[in-house]
Amino acid sequence: MKFLHAKLTKRKRRALSTVIGMIIVLIIMMAVLIPFSFLLFSVPSAQSMASQNAQVVSSLASAQNNEIVVIQSSQQLSTVDLEASNQPIYYGLVYLGSGTLYILLLQNVTPNVILKIKDILGFEGNSWNVIKKGLNLEVSPSTVNASFAGHPAVEVQLPALQKIAIVSNYGNMIPVTPYNYISQVLTKKTGGIVYLDPNSVDVVSNPQAVGLPYCFFNPSQNSQPLSKLVEKYGNALTLSGVVIGGKSGEFNFDGYYEGPLCAELSSNIFAPPNPFNFEGDLSGYWALPDCNVLSGDASYQGSITLVPSGGSPGNVTIDGTVSNLVVSGAEASFHDFKGQVVFSNGTKLTISQKIKSLNLTSTATITGSGEVVFQDGYEVCYGLFDNYFTANLNGLMEGKITISDCVLGFNYHVYGKGTFDGNFQIQSQSSYDDSGFAEFQGNIDAKLTNVQVDCFNSVTVDTFAQPEGVNVTSIGPLSFLETPIRIEFNFAVANPSNSTLDIYYAYISLDEKFVFHLPASSGVPSGTEQGCFVGYARVDFPSTIEVPPGGFINQTIKVSIPLQIQLFGNPQLYQKDNISILDASEFEPLFETMNFELYTNVGYLTSGNFVLPVQVPVQVQAQT
Repeated sequence: MKFLHAKLTKRKRRALSTVIGMIIVLIIMMAVLIPFSFLLFSVPSAQSMASQNAQVVSSLASAQNNEIVVIQSSQQLSTVDLEASNQPIYYGLVYLGSGTLYILLLQNVTPNVILKIKDILGFEGNSWNVIKKGLNLEVSPSTVNASFAGHPAVEVQLPALQKIAIVSNYGNMIPVTPYNYISQVLTKKTGGIVYLDPNSVDVVSNPQAVGLPYCFFNPSQNSQPLSKLVEKYGNALTLSGVVIGGKSGEFNFDGYYEGPLCAELSSNIFAPPNPFNFEGDLSGYWALPDCNVLSGDASYQGSITLVPSGGSPGNVTIDGTVSNLVVSGAEASFHDFKGQVVFSNGTKLTISQKIKSLNLTSTATITGSGEVVFQDGYEVCYGLFDNYFTANLNGLMEGKITISDCVLGFNYHVYGKGTFDGNFQIQSQSSYDDSGFAEFQGNIDAKLTNVQVDCFNSVTVDTFAQPEGVNVTSIGPLSFLETPIRIEFNFAVANPSNSTLDIYYAYISLDEKFVFHLPASSGVPSGTEQGCFVGYARVDFPSTIEVPPGGFINQTIKVSIPLQIQLFGNPQLYQKDNISILDASEFEPLFETMNFELYTNVGYLTSGNFVLPVQVPVQVQAQT
């Protein structure tokens, strides 16, 4: 029994050892497999890693693409916004069709994504081909080898192609079309092209004609202050059939005038005529009436003509200097004069105390200082009488200047064309004649004293710089004023040159052809006549308008244009005492034309004449 019990005990021990061994083996396997499984499942797969890498590259490629701009013109290059949105632009691509690629560095800072050009493709015919393979060009300040339009650049020489494309290190393929190079597109001479759309012209208000009060039996009712009319109708008025004079003895005038320009008549018929005084500039054609003397201490630049007559001759005296004064047909008398005369054949003569006068029947040029008097030259005929010439002077005269027409007659004996600058006075030597210009046609920018402006021909009110103190007097029942036409329109100016175009001011002219219907009661045969409302205005811009090279501008103008009426057809219509706009029974508009001009640093630019849609014609009001 002991033997059997010992044997069974031994078997139990063997079975227990096997179980324990298996448990130990299992524990060892678990200790190895658990860490290995953690390691196995925590490492990403190759596919996952590739996906993550692709996302990074895509993000960098997008950022790089936003930092590059293709430049196609100089205007685009000058206006590109380097700080567009939140993504700055660092690189500009310019391809000249002749075969040069410029990669511009537009900012002096390091970009977020460095640009490296791997390959360059070229498009020719119908396909893309690789023309620079494996270029691997990094664009940075260290690789700059050229400049373009003031920007540092990397230059790459390529064949002449229709267009190219670059392939970057992040796979961006960016097509680059040829650049419109400024010297190939823009002219070297500064200029401009004016565009005006006739359909944009809008009439804000139409003109009207208003009769001015006139009473033959009570002349005091015929005069009213100019400022009162300006307050009621504005300063762009046109007056016809009136006399304008200074209530305080003087007024300022700045504009164009055509007609007689004389001093106001004295209220005492036995007193000497009032003198006509002006201070400033008068430029244009002028003629002195009989027995008038013009004198001043200033300058005159232009021509003077002395016409011979049977009475006392007209003359011109200068006590000062003359410069390159061309003289013909005149006798010159010298007093303490130092200078030189150059004859037409080239002969020169120095004026000295011994030379008192020269009969310059042929052309000569005089320069010098002192006193010199010119009058009609003469030629002795057979020793019995003299044949007088028409004297002509042309040049610059400065100092004390006297021009006189001391002849009684029916023709102008002293007239000229030029510019008076300074203080001048015209005084009639006869108690029967007015002081002033018998005729004047030109521009006036002066203060006028003791002057009346006879507006038989229409004159615009805006030429009177200060309407206060100026009176308007009707001279008949046909005296009237015309209000302006007010228009608004758009225009554009293109500058196809490589220099800046500066625009200073504009001129606008407008005319409307119409049919003028007359009643029989107007004093002329009734029927249909043609006429035209004409006017022009200058528009001064608040500041100089600059049009950049290759650029353009758009502007809107609103302007009041003073109008004048012109009647043609029946010769009787020219007689101001017989016909007036107030006699119209009806106006039938035919068509309107408009011309628009700009004054610039290169002269005048014009849009040409445009035919506009017909607007409502001028309105007529009876006398008030």
